[in-house]
Amino acid sequence: CGPSGSGKSTLIRCINRLEEHQKGKIIVDGIELTENTKNQIENMIGENEVFLFMKGNPDFPMCGFSSVASAILKKCGVDFGHCNVLDDENIREGIKAFSNWPTIPQLYIKKEFVGGCDIIKEMAESGELIELFNTRGIKTELS
Repeated sequence: CGPSGSGKSTLIRCINRLEEHQKGKIIVDGIELTENTKNQIENMIGENEVFLFMKGNPDFPMCGFSSVASAILKKCGVDFGHCNVLDDENIREGIKAFSNWPTIPQLYIKKEFVGGCDIIKEMAESGELIELFNTRGIKTELS
């Protein structure tokens, strides 16, 4: 729970977090992740070797960062699943708690969180992204 303010308020916060966790909720930085949402996220990233949580969809991105991330994946020629977080507030907020990453888009490769737009872009420019796909056995058009 970590120190913050008086010991008594920290203890109360810790007890509240424990009670929420026992109710099937996970709260990270005030963002709630229910067990149901966690299961939905795990299913999405489990059913796809490459998965992008984004605003919009690859054909019609709804923000510049999501547009850049999906364009990079398209350029790499990888098949990827996606979720438009604008369609579901629980997923939109829950993915932030799940990954402990505050922004969208978020890329997962073989169930592992890779990063957001800036990280994806840097990895693509340096060749690390293609290398990651290759080492994970994911077919690309640029292999």
